[in-house]
Amino acid sequence: MNKKETFSLNTDLTKLKSIFDEEFVERVEKLDLTPQEVLSANNFLAEAVYGSEVFSYVSKNDNDSIMMIYHDLKNKLTKSKQIDFDLSKIGLVLVRPEIYERADLVCSFIQQKGLSLLFQKDISPSLEQYICLYPHGICYEPAKNDFPSRTFNYVDNKCKLFVFYGEKQMGFETISDYLNSLKGKLGTYRKGTIRSEIAYNELIAYIERKNKFKDGYNALFDPIGIYRMSVDEKIENDNNLDKLQAPLLFYAGQAVHVPNGKEIERDFSILLNKSEIDSIKKSIQKQKNSDNELLGQNF
Repeated sequence: MNKKETFSLNTDLTKLKSIFDEEFVERVEKLDLTPQEVLSANNFLAEAVYGSEVFSYVSKNDNDSIMMIYHDLKNKLTKSKQIDFDLSKIGLVLVRPEIYERADLVCSFIQQKGLSLLFQKDISPSLEQYICLYPHGICYEPAKNDFPSRTFNYVDNKCKLFVFYGEKQMGFETISDYLNSLKGKLGTYRKGTIRSEIAYNELIAYIERKNKFKDGYNALFDPIGIYRMSVDEKIENDNNLDKLQAPLLFYAGQAVHVPNGKEIERDFSILLNKSEIDSIKKSIQKQKNSDNELLGQNF
């Protein structure tokens, strides 16, 4: 593959080497590590990416304290951002770092479903924003082994945010619920979904075999080797990976964050600033005026 087409996760390994020494990073690439070394590295990585306070709560399974941090952060990030317009015809899609380079394909896929693009921007989510998007993921006991790596490859790395407008679809109360239904499953192909038509089809080229990425990509996609060891069942997991076509993509191919109808207002306020929200509000009104004009011409 042409080097310009690779999925770099916007890091090249510099970020990983800021936490672990060069020797460890080389051993991660080759997976020349024991399960215990990987689990120890996971704790080290978790403290590095979450910070000592959140890490201490995760270590003690103190979910109540994590949720208190979440509520405090949500109040901080959403303060003075009033959503005083109807979001039922609005959908938000955040293209994650692993397929940032294919964000245009995600946008085209959704536009082909009849939705209009209202707004887009590059964004590198902060840890505060990440905690507000995934508080239950950080708390979720079965994800304790893989969530630090997911967080590492997400926080402060480049994502693409899209906001779409469209008429409600049959069977769905909101456009957000409709878009959420197009998200797809992890690690397996399901036709007509974002994770399959784009993430699976694009990222499968970087997998050499069931438990290995192509040389040079192991440490990029799997920074401490815990995905590969989970697939090999050298580290316990609760994800029924043996039933998946590409189990490594269960972890490394999440691809998109798509809030449903109950989450859209929160995520709008967390990921967009006040001026962006005001701009989108004006765009929605323009779209509605255009729709009304078309409707009038049909009578």
